[in-house]
Amino acid sequence: MQLSATVSFSEEAVKEGDVTKLLEIVENRKLLPLPTLTVKFNMDRSILFLDKTNTSRTDQQYRSDCLVVMPFQRLVRRHLVKCSARGFFTLDSMDVSCMDLLYRHLFSREYPVESRLYVYPNRSRIPGLPYIFRTFTGEYVTQQQKMEDPFAFRGIRDYTPTDPMGRINWKSSARNDELKVNQFFSTSSADVIIFLNLDRQGLNQAEDVLEECIRLARTFLEYFLKEGIAVRLISNGKDLISHEEARMDSGSGSGHLENCLRTMARLDLSQKVRKMEHILEEHRLQHPEENAPLSVLISGTQEVPLLEAYRDFTGTGGLGCVLLPIHESQRRYQEEIASSAVRKSLPSNIRVYDLVLEHMI
Repeated sequence: MQLSATVSFSEEAVKEGDVTKLLEIVENRKLLPLPTLTVKFNMDRSILFLDKTNTSRTDQQYRSDCLVVMPFQRLVRRHLVKCSARGFFTLDSMDVSCMDLLYRHLFSREYPVESRLYVYPNRSRIPGLPYIFRTFTGEYVTQQQKMEDPFAFRGIRDYTPTDPMGRINWKSSARNDELKVNQFFSTSSADVIIFLNLDRQGLNQAEDVLEECIRLARTFLEYFLKEGIAVRLISNGKDLISHEEARMDSGSGSGHLENCLRTMARLDLSQKVRKMEHILEEHRLQHPEENAPLSVLISGTQEVPLLEAYRDFTGTGGLGCVLLPIHESQRRYQEEIASSAVRKSLPSNIRVYDLVLEHMI
């Protein structure tokens, strides 16, 4: 084949709002020049070209570039694009057409392309989240550090008078000229479950609220993993590719974070979802052996059945946190729910936070 063409993203994954490069490559291995080569392709409209020349936007974004390619030339064009929305984006084909040297005949061909781009959700910019996290997890971390696994090394800290002599790290103590002790992960550490509710009923198609729910899930996922706490992600949102409910088993570390971010990038808000209260009830019945789990419910709605199901799931020994992103205009409705018997009846081991989107930094 004497002419090749492809278009691809320079990175495999970026986060919402990032700028990356789109590479357009044409290689002419002929003795004749191609003075009027036209390259056309389309992609999702949320991938914005910073240079809008030769670009049109309707249901998708269309790009058409006219190139001059000399004999045995490899032409590379780099376009800066801004990833304005979370998602999983693909480029599957491009059309190339050109005229002969006498401008009598038009030749065209479709070239297959296999380029993929994950746009991860960004971190939430709602103020006060680190304080909420520290307040919520303080008691949990204290409880879980009572029993430690001598085979799961966590790190080194300063010596205190209550530490046994066998815990002292003598090499580190010698280097720092003060006593240091080894830390280990807890043997009784139950993983944390993040329930991500993407049911849009009652939101009047408020997609920005659901997107903020996903950002909150990413933010708290990172908080927990940074503290060395394993996390599970359970959502009623469906995967763009498999059309199955998004689930991530318990895990920790950067690899688990990457897998969770890819799962969240592929969440498709256009698909119909199950009620989160049904998922909570199923999980409670299927895992009765779980002892006092720590869990977070992130939801754009707080219907009475949902709060009741979460209260039953958490029980009397668990620790629960409900994060509710809302618009300023929804506050009155939220106050009515807050004054209801159900929200008043939530036990003290469940904390509820109304997070106003208009207060984002």
